[in-house]
Amino acid sequence: MSKPILKGITIYYAKTAVFTIASYGLLRLVYGHTGISFIEWTLTLLAAFTVGYIPVFVGLLRGKSS
Repeated sequence: MSKPILKGITIYYAKTAVFTIASYGLLRLVYGHTGISFIEWTLTLLAAFTVGYIPVFVGLLRGKSS
């Protein structure tokens, strides 16, 4: 993998981490006790963001190949 692709992936997952922490904090603030642990919330969002990122990642690879 080249550096621009690796940098893009790193930035994407850094944004995902910030969103995960902020959204869990907001859930706790608004609803008080949540029925989901922070680890479960993190794994759920990580899976969702990974599936959502696949088309972007494929586009980066295709753009790099051509």
